Amino acid sequence: PITVVSRMSQLRHLSVACADLSSRQASGNGPGGEGQPSDPPPGLVAPAATLTAPSTCATENADRSIPPGNPRAPAMRSFLSPQPGLLVTGALGFGLMGVGQSVYGPALPAWMRDFGLSQTAAGVILSAHWVGAILAVVAMLRIGHRFPAWAAIALAAGGQTLVAFGPAWPVKVAGAALFGIGGGFATVIFNRRVLSAFGSRGPAMVGAINALYGIGAIGGPLIYLALDADPSRSYALTAATSLILCIYAWRAVPAEAALAVAATQDNTALSAQ
Repeated sequence: PITVVSRMSQLRHLSVACADLSSRQASGNGPGGEGQPSDPPPGLVAPAATLTAPSTCATENADRSIPPGNPRAPAMRSFLSPQPGLLVTGALGFGLMGVGQSVYGPALPAWMRDFGLSQTAAGVILSAHWVGAILAVVAMLRIGHRFPAWAAIALAAGGQTLVAFGPAWPVKVAGAALFGIGGGFATVIFNRRVLSAFGSRGPAMVGAINALYGIGAIGGPLIYLALDADPSRSYALTAATSLILCIYAWRAVPAEAALAVAATQDNTALSAQ
């Protein structure tokens, strides 16, 4: 009991001393003179939390006064840099190619009915498309990579327009070949430019835009069914969308020379860091 009473007496004296110390610090008058805080009594050490609490609270209030930004915006800019127009155009272009090519199969019965074709004659449109794509890839080996991205998308849009509104079967077959040529040019252009523009992330970005082709190939038959299984309406939709993408690519995708300069500058900056 005596020990408990002694401890309680010490705690009471300590609380009184702390209160006196706080009042002197608040008034700014202590034994050291006006404006000088007084030292704690002998044997009494002020807790560190008491001395640092005001600065901590001020820091928290300052942090709260700054409105938080959107953390996703810098991450998205970092993902799309250094060539966001090239990446977006390539992804959407591959998606549209997937849609257009996957509609051939469901549309064959409608074309056989409308033009009185056999299965063999109707299948020629598929062969025409892939022959056009092969010719475009071979042509890229001779003309280099100076062919603009917007022109490749324009060729694909023109071919889809002929497939949609061609009055005769040979016109639709020619449209499919033109669609294939545009798709072949676009495949070489976007794969190579994305690979070179994004440096170490190039292979991953190439895989990402090619994944959009698979998504478009899955969605193409669904779009065909949603448009009352009408081949003309389906290809008219893809042609109009490709034309809009062509205009965007003309403004947003740099030429091959400008792209090479930008990639060199980005690689130099990264090396300097």
